[in-house]
Parts: sequence; structure tokens; C-alpha cells
Amino acid sequence: MGNLAIIYRSLGKHADAEKLKIKVLDMRNRLLGEEHPDTVAAMDAEKLQIKVLAMRNRLLGEEHPDTISAMGNLANTYACLGRYADAKKLQIKVLHMRNRLLGEEHPAIISAMNSLAATYDYLGKYPDAEKLQIQVLDMDRRLLGEEHPNTIIAMGNLAIIYKSLGKD
Repeated sequence: MGNLAIIYRSLGKHADAEKLKIKVLDMRNRLLGEEHPDTVAAMDAEKLQIKVLAMRNRLLGEEHPDTISAMGNLANTYACLGRYADAKKLQIKVLHMRNRLLGEEHPAIISAMNSLAATYDYLGKYPDAEKLQIQVLDMDRRLLGEEHPNTIIAMGNLAIIYKSLGKD
């Protein structure tokens, strides 16, 4: 899965890469434990991302795209560390800000919704995850087409949520 995330990133499919990366790091954290070097690296990343977010906030302002991206990166790191409540809080803020600044039909909105849906899934908030993932799938279909890789991934993500809800 980690290699697939790298491939997605190289193809410009950042939302899909981030989602896979979160899954890999979450599994790694659960399997390897808190003191494993990979887990420690994620903790180091958190410290740096907090600093970057504070600097961008101060220098560029809260609504600058780079500041919002830094906030999203920190949210993803929180998810990697299993801190889903912290991730959710930031992801909701990122989604609202991107919606307000970019409009509802922007690819960055799909990415933000996808990340939040994954966090809801990890938190066991399956109805919330389902609602968002349906929106992601609808937007992917409308903007990218039925056979686009992102659309297919969104279908798979929704299938996983349906399974969690017992909707086989």
C-alpha cells in the first residue's frame, strides 16, 4: 500500500496518496508500537508541522492556500498518530475554509472531504463517513468521469464504509 501511495503522488493524485499513507501509517503504528522509529518520525513530523502552520499563519494569514495546506498536513499527521479527534477538528476547518475560498466544485474540496470521510470511518462514525464519501463519489463522477482512477477509488472507499455499516 505504501508503494501505491507513492505512485498516486507521482501521478498527482494527492488525495488518494494521503488516504493510503494514513492507512499504512495507522497500521504500522498499531503493529509496531509507539517507540518504533517510524512512529517517532511521525511524532517529529507533527512538531515541525505545528511550527510551519504557526509561521504560515503569522506570515501569510489564516486563509492563504499554503496555510490551509499546512493545516491539512497536520491533520493527516494527527490521523497517522491515531489522534483522530484532533485530525477531525482540523479537517472540518480545512473543508469549511476551502469551501468558502474555492467554491464547492474545486478538486481541493474533494480531497478535504475524502480525508474527513476517512477520519470519520476510523472513528466509527460510519453514517457521517458514508454521507461524505457519497458526495466525494458524486463529485468525482461529475468532474472526472465514471472511469477515472479517483472515481474508482471513491467507489472502493464507499464499499468499505457500506461493509462497516452492514450494507453488503
